[in-house]
Formats: sequence, C-alpha cells, structure tokens
Amino acid sequence: MSNVLRRKDRTARLLKLQTILMNYPDGIKVEELARICLTSKRTVYRDLKTLENGLDIPLWEEGSKRGIAEGYFLPPINFTQEEAVNIFLAVRLMQSLSYIHNPSIASTFMKLDTIVPPPIKKQIQSTLEHIQKQPRDERKIKNLNNLIRAWLSQKKVKIWYQEMQDEKPVEHIVEPYFIEPSLQTHSNMLIAYCHRNKSIRTFMIDHIVGEVSIQLDTYQVPSDFNPLDYLSLTLDANVVEELITAKLHFNALFSRAISGLIWHPSQTTEVQKDGSIIVTLRVYNNFGFRSWILGWLDYVEVIEPKTLRDQIIKRAQSILDIYSR
Repeated sequence: MSNVLRRKDRTARLLKLQTILMNYPDGIKVEELARICLTSKRTVYRDLKTLENGLDIPLWEEGSKRGIAEGYFLPPINFTQEEAVNIFLAVRLMQSLSYIHNPSIASTFMKLDTIVPPPIKKQIQSTLEHIQKQPRDERKIKNLNNLIRAWLSQKKVKIWYQEMQDEKPVEHIVEPYFIEPSLQTHSNMLIAYCHRNKSIRTFMIDHIVGEVSIQLDTYQVPSDFNPLDYLSLTLDANVVEELITAKLHFNALFSRAISGLIWHPSQTTEVQKDGSIIVTLRVYNNFGFRSWILGWLDYVEVIEPKTLRDQIIKRAQSILDIYSR
C-alpha cells in the first residue's frame, strides 16, 4: 500500500474512532472499538494515543472503557459545499500564519476531508502532510487553548509578559475579550482588560512567558465593547498608544502596483496628478503600525503627523547605522 493510501486510511480510521466515542458518552470497551473499526486492539490503543497526544482530544479511561470528556465536542451541524470551502480557506489562512504544529488545525482539516469534493481533498492531504512536519511547541499550544477556555468561560487569567522596554517579565491579571490572528507577527493577539494598566490592551500570545494560569474569578465583557471597532483602529497592534490620523504619500511607481488595495477600514485614497497617491488612515501609532510603514520605506513618505514622521526617520536612520557598521 502506498504512503498516500496509508495516510488516507489512517485519517478515516481516526475520524471513525472519534465519531464512535462521541456516540458513546458513557464510554465503550476497547474490544468493541476494535470490532466496529474492523481492526486490532493494538491499533485501537495506538489510535487512542494519537487522538489524545497528537490531536489533544481529552480522553478518559475506566478499566477497559474509553470515552471523550463531556462537553468537548459541539453539536453536529450541516454545511453546504460553499460553506465547507469557506471553512477550508479560513483554516488554511490560520495554518499559513502558524510556524508550529497546531493539533486543532490538523483535526479541523481531517474532518473537512470527509465532506469536501475530491479537488479539495487532495489539497487537504497535502496540508496535513505539511502540518505533520511542523515543529511542536507544547507550551504555546497549551497557552492558546487555556486562553480560549478562559475566554469562553469568562474567567480571568494570569500571564507573565515582557515588553521590549521591560528588563524582566511582568505579571498581569487580564480578562480575555477577544482573540485575533496577526498577519504581521504570524501569531495570535489577545485583546483583554488588564488590571495592572487599568485599560484594554493587546498582548501577542506567542510572547507570553511561561504558562497561562486560569483563575477562579469570573468577569463579564462590557456590553459596549465591539472587537471590530477596537481592531479598526489598529494595524497588528502590540501596545496601544496615541490615536492619530496618518497621511502617507506613496510614489507613482509603487502606487500602480498597489492600486485598489485596502489595508484598513478607515483608509481613504487620493490619486495625485503625477500618479502617486496619498493614503489617510485613522489608527493607533504603535510599534506594529510603524513597522508596517518601515516595510514600504523606499516608496512612502510620511506627510503627517510630524511626531510619526520623526519616529520613522529616527528608526530608519538607526537601521542604516546598524547595516553600515
């Protein structure tokens, strides 16, 4: 049997095993699992280990019985082909933003593989092969999962976080309000109320030092908090700073290449007589935004505000000094 066929056979077997366990909330004996799956007890034990350690599915055991922890799976739902492909594209984006192996992403692809048309199945198999080769970071995956659980159950968490200006990690008690993927840092951002700063701020989850600790205290997300409104003022924020109206002048050569691109909801674009464009954005003047400007430095000039222009010039000069040594 070819490697491709073996992988497909194992994927189907793991999915079947998950489905059976889900249908037996009181547990099922390993012997019965082997009979239903038409395989050996040894293979079932190996597959159960893969579900638990490889895909992070919480299993329990009682004698020869095995089961999935109550409340782990959501109720089943039906998707159209278009909806399934939309999920595939969304998960592909998540996977492309991650440099480490994420079991929940792999599990999502495995389930999609059972319902999508053949052309997508082929792409899913290729993606699963790539995911299996990615390095694992158990601490980061555990931290993300704990933050998701805390967010859904609305429990406070304790984290240790180190900014560039901090000499050592600082303890923060935070209330998770939202989790958003960051295109710039290939990480996820945690938007949370920080008790230390007494304000809503953003943390890069991969930059959390040590482990996330879920607390017993609960909280409520304010009814007037809208994550889309908050994110509309940021461009991959790290630390929220001054809210500014930035005007950027892109030269004509570059403007032709980026014509029609929308980087931000507040963006307005004015085409100049020479073909150049002036882009106006209402954003927070944070590290992420300044780094984004520096990425286009050969093509863009900051018109206003002066504080932002001075920051970009100073940072660009320091970069030149480093490379000229």
